[in-house]
Amino acid sequence: MSLLQRVRDSFARPLNSGYQTYTFRIDQQVAYHLVPMIERMADGDNDAWALVNAVRFHFADQRPIIALHMGQEGRAYIEGPFYNVGGERFPLGAQVAVGCAGWVNLDPVEARDLDCAIRKAIDDALYRWLAEHDLAGRGTPCRQPRNRELEDHIALRQMAAAAGRFEPESEASHG
Repeated sequence: MSLLQRVRDSFARPLNSGYQTYTFRIDQQVAYHLVPMIERMADGDNDAWALVNAVRFHFADQRPIIALHMGQEGRAYIEGPFYNVGGERFPLGAQVAVGCAGWVNLDPVEARDLDCAIRKAIDDALYRWLAEHDLAGRGTPCRQPRNRELEDHIALRQMAAAAGRFEPESEASHG
């Protein structure tokens, strides 16, 4: 691990980082989904930090974030829950941040329209990219499980090769 990586990681965690024990009551149906995530995050390893970073935006504000769309300079936080009204599905609203324009609050109709437009753009980009790279034929009907021990090692080598190096120079980042 590089010196820069070690210094950065030392600031990423609290100084008294360690383990704590918590006891709390939780609804049984919620626990079914939440406990496996907590168990995966408990070790504090790279996988734990990846999961923390994947879910923490959901708790960034007063309303639950039900979708996050991120570009290079902009982010759209779609707020929920969804409500079915008159046969249509609406989020409660959205907050959008775009470069120097700052933050914009959207009402439920604007949020729904933006969410639909972004999802369509994503679908269009995915199909176009797969077609351009002749990968559409590699699809399978079900999501395939990963052999983490083997595939993570291969992925790190592919990253190093793409960056012009023979070995990865650092551990995974936590933020």
